[in-house]
Amino acid sequence: MSAFHYGSLIKQARQRLRMTQAELAACWPRDDGGVGVSLGFVQMVEAGKKSVRSERTKRGLCDLLGLEPWQLGLSDFDPQDPTWHPRGRCLLDQTLDLAEYTIQRFEAIYRRVPLPVAAADARAVHQLFAFIKEHQPPAARQEQRFLRLYAQSLIIDAVVLIGYERYEQALTCFREMRRVAEQLGEATWLAHALVGSGIEYHRAAYFQRQAHASSWSATMQEALQHLEGARDYSFQSSRSVAAYVHAYLARVYSAIGDCSRFERAIGTALRLAPSSYGDGTDFVYHPLSGILAEESFGWLELGQPEKTLALQRTISDQIQRDGNHRLEAWIRVDWARALMMCREVEGSLAEGRLFATRARELESPQMQSRARRLAEELRQRFPTVQAIKQWVEELQEENKCKKQSEEEV
Repeated sequence: MSAFHYGSLIKQARQRLRMTQAELAACWPRDDGGVGVSLGFVQMVEAGKKSVRSERTKRGLCDLLGLEPWQLGLSDFDPQDPTWHPRGRCLLDQTLDLAEYTIQRFEAIYRRVPLPVAAADARAVHQLFAFIKEHQPPAARQEQRFLRLYAQSLIIDAVVLIGYERYEQALTCFREMRRVAEQLGEATWLAHALVGSGIEYHRAAYFQRQAHASSWSATMQEALQHLEGARDYSFQSSRSVAAYVHAYLARVYSAIGDCSRFERAIGTALRLAPSSYGDGTDFVYHPLSGILAEESFGWLELGQPEKTLALQRTISDQIQRDGNHRLEAWIRVDWARALMMCREVEGSLAEGRLFATRARELESPQMQSRARRLAEELRQRFPTVQAIKQWVEELQEENKCKKQSEEEV
């Protein structure tokens, strides 16, 4: 899905008239009343890398290419609303209201419902924006709101794709989001886009390291560059965004073994997080329990499981306050790993089984895969423990039955 920009409409109209880019450049209407621009400028406009801001130029392009004024944002006229009048709200305003409501609903339900239920809302938002982009480009006064909501819809797309383990597609969403953020020119959205991409590079590096691939170090550096870039943009945004960015930056510092920078970043995140953190301010829905979970994860990466276990009560209490049921499931992985590292086998197995149960309830392929990896980690560390062998076999059989069922469908 490419980001919305007027250049795509200009390109379509030019191609419809069988006009080359060079021919359009030669007769391009300029704001000073003249004609003609460089070929490179036309190419940049059509690619969405340059904007057409002059109304005089837009009107000239409408005449030249046979476009309607509303298509280039010159009019609030909505051709799909027969009751339109200049002082009323057009159909697109109402549509964006609905999109905003659905996005907020997704953020609220995602923490506590099975993944397919949340995915249905995400799919509805995705289809809505696809339709708007193709059939109803926003007028000038609606463009900023449209782009902000579109950026949020890309986050939702990515979250669902991650749940279904489609990580490359999720990274594509975050790259698309960065293009939208650049169109908006707003630090908040640039920070959000870079965090999303950075975390996906970190995930890729994790799998590469598990497979003993030599490329993991370069991929981890890519993750770090994205997150440090997000940190730089967060200084121009709100405390909520800065806290969110620093929490994930801490995750990558811990993954590369940089304890001092990890402590500094997670400390900054906790200090910056306002009391209302996670209420949607500046589009940050990541609750305070999420920051604490990044601290928990970080201590494990740094080989200090006792510090992870010391956070159990604090995190549990915050999860309850936040109503963050999805994290209530995920945090069991940290506790299982910490207990495993401390050689507390029974406790680790119990936490792992609780996580696997919640993974089934939430119907998340990503969580179910993580449960199988956790079970295998336990089996490798404690190969003679019969209860662990039995759990591994149970999960393998469950996964086999699931695949057979999917093939039959």
